[in-house]
Amino acid sequence: MNYETNTFRNAGLNQFLNLVEKADKTTEAKFRDLLDKEINISKSVRSEASTSQNNLRDNLTSQSTRDKTFPRIMSLADKDFIGGSFARHTKIKPLDDIDIYFPIDGHGLTFTDDDGIQFSVFSDGVLTTNVILGSRWGDLGKVSSYKLISEFCKTLKSWYPNSIVKQNGQAVTVRLTSVAVQNQNDPGLGFDVVPCFYIKQTDPNQHNFYVIPDGKDGWIRTNPRVDTNVNETLHDYHNHFYRPIIKLVKYWNAVYFRGKISSYYIELVIARAFCTRGSPITSLQQGLFEAFSVLGKAILLEEKAYSWIAKAPAVEANELSKLDRYEAYGTAKIAEEAMKLFNEFKYTEALEKWRNIFKGLK
Repeated sequence: MNYETNTFRNAGLNQFLNLVEKADKTTEAKFRDLLDKEINISKSVRSEASTSQNNLRDNLTSQSTRDKTFPRIMSLADKDFIGGSFARHTKIKPLDDIDIYFPIDGHGLTFTDDDGIQFSVFSDGVLTTNVILGSRWGDLGKVSSYKLISEFCKTLKSWYPNSIVKQNGQAVTVRLTSVAVQNQNDPGLGFDVVPCFYIKQTDPNQHNFYVIPDGKDGWIRTNPRVDTNVNETLHDYHNHFYRPIIKLVKYWNAVYFRGKISSYYIELVIARAFCTRGSPITSLQQGLFEAFSVLGKAILLEEKAYSWIAKAPAVEANELSKLDRYEAYGTAKIAEEAMKLFNEFKYTEALEKWRNIFKGLK
């Protein structure tokens, strides 16, 4: 009798768990459909972008052989690379910017920060003199970040006379309006070309870093490679839910929150939270609820976000009004209600709550 009762109970429990799993998969399928139709960048567009960015990279890395006053881009100790959300696979439509970093050979250079600490600059070790110390790029033996951006901009304008090429603070933006345009509102494929120097960290417990122009003739620290590595680790650890979660939140920000929040801020806040989570995410909506929760609280409390690089500048959400902050926090509360309803087996009501956040969710 006890055996039969336990068998009956186990069968009922398994049936119940199967129903929960089916409901979760149904909700996830709707999010995946939204990702495929509205958010993910198509393979064809990515292919076009790959061809264009490879051409640009090849041209810049070989420019020093054509122009003897153009600095050498490293190819041994380091090399040009893709950074930003495109490299992290968290870019959403449209593909309007791809960050490309060009580490300049640092032969003969040192970097001294605001605290007077001096750092070595990486070099391929093949130069005997370095044109980056010439007057085209700086004054009195110091490299000017403003001149660096300005001269890179002039070079890029000569290659793309029919495209929009302009200085954009930390980078040179190149807008190819004839490439990867999917509709009339698409601005066209854009590249942010970022000249930089690769710096050897003196503290063995800290990452090496890059210094890039700050738009004010100074330098700021960053390391996009570390961001990419953190992203890959989180995506693997959280059962490959991490990147779709980031893209869904960024889509909500772009479409329903009018793009008011910095995309990098979104990624940093969620990454920090998911790094300290005690166990992996097991469902897309669970991760989405937690992502909105930490983001909503951070925005409400006007918290800054911090990258993984020592002395890198803090990242702010952007200029948000008090109403904006309460609206973002309100979205987090709706996500919380959706998760609560789902856990109470009220699947239809839970889905309706998600539709209050993502009106395009079918």
